[in-house]
Amino acid sequence: MVQQLPGIGSDGPTLAREFIVSGYPALLRVTVLGDDTISGQLNAGVAMGKITATGKYGQYDDAAVDGREDMVGLLGEPVDARTADGDAQGLLVVGFVVVDENKTTGVDANGKIDVGDRFVWVS
Repeated sequence: MVQQLPGIGSDGPTLAREFIVSGYPALLRVTVLGDDTISGQLNAGVAMGKITATGKYGQYDDAAVDGREDMVGLLGEPVDARTADGDAQGLLVVGFVVVDENKTTGVDANGKIDVGDRFVWVS
């Protein structure tokens, strides 16, 4: 079953790093876990966590128990990860920027604690 999740498709920023208000972002090239249950690309600004067992990245979920419960950054560009048989490459913004919180998806209070002072949040 294909599900529509926040941060997927057309409900968020689709331009690379348009959620950054100012600063010089620290970027990391990462492997985003393929997932055939999503209905669209992951948009820029989606909160991401690192899956401990694989080292790949997936959408941050504070209730997860696979490593994604720790937010590590924001997806810096749209990524099409709609495949079960392969993974996608993407850029992860890991800090040192001022971020427009209204242009991000999936960020909660615990995620902000996880990234600490690497991000300054404005709305």
